[in-house]
Amino acid sequence: MKKETKKTKKIKEVNEAIGEPVSKQLTVVENQVDIAKQINIVKSDPEYHAVSVALDRVTIFSGSFAISTMQDIELGARALKEIDSLRERVNERYYFFINPLKKQQELLKNHIQEIKVLFDPMFIPLHKSEEAIEKTILEFKELERKRHEEEIKKLEEERKQKEEAKKQPPPDDIDSLFASSSSDFDFVPSTTPTVKSLPTPPPPEAAQKTIHTSAGDLTTRYDWKVEVTNLRYLVLAIVNPEFNLPIEILKPDISFLEGLARKGRTEIPGCKIEHKPSLRRNK
Repeated sequence: MKKETKKTKKIKEVNEAIGEPVSKQLTVVENQVDIAKQINIVKSDPEYHAVSVALDRVTIFSGSFAISTMQDIELGARALKEIDSLRERVNERYYFFINPLKKQQELLKNHIQEIKVLFDPMFIPLHKSEEAIEKTILEFKELERKRHEEEIKKLEEERKQKEEAKKQPPPDDIDSLFASSSSDFDFVPSTTPTVKSLPTPPPPEAAQKTIHTSAGDLTTRYDWKVEVTNLRYLVLAIVNPEFNLPIEILKPDISFLEGLARKGRTEIPGCKIEHKPSLRRNK
């Protein structure tokens, strides 16, 4: 019987609390140990070390390889053939160790997908609830902003009216003050009342953009969104100095340009086209 370690004991306690079979989790722990053993087996594998030595030899040769005679080309061709052979050996040993793990990985992948299917639907109501709450808050803040602008507009109109009243001179004929019924006046002011000018109201931007709550601050942020509706016009505007747009807006598609070159376009304005050689070998 295997001795129960602190780690397996803790895992056992957690799994019992959530109702997970202990044997299943212990199997996972054993698999983790097996993977560690597998890595050590790879590191001590004779073929792995033999390939590593061969790779060092090829690397040293390629670093000093130079051609002065046709015999050197023959040596280079042999080295390329050896590289092909080493590549096959590396692939063969790689899949020798990785294929058994891939089967385990596929089982884990299916298990992860099953768990994902259980949890994914939980994010949908969270996202919708978040959107609904944020929409309501933004609508309220937009109404507050409009109300604030209306108040500022009203204050501004009142200020202008009082400024105009202050500028009007008092009438010369004092009888005109009593043109209407005397009951309309309780007294006759001895002097013209002084009208104090109101301070200029703050601009609409002064409306509150941040609401402080116990759960954190809610700040309204207006982001700039750009959508290209006419690419040709954008390109013409970039090359026109009057618009003063940076050329970095345009990012060339190198793969597309190389495809044009392969199709016979030997001249593309603003591009340097080279027909570079590459060595192809028939095995």
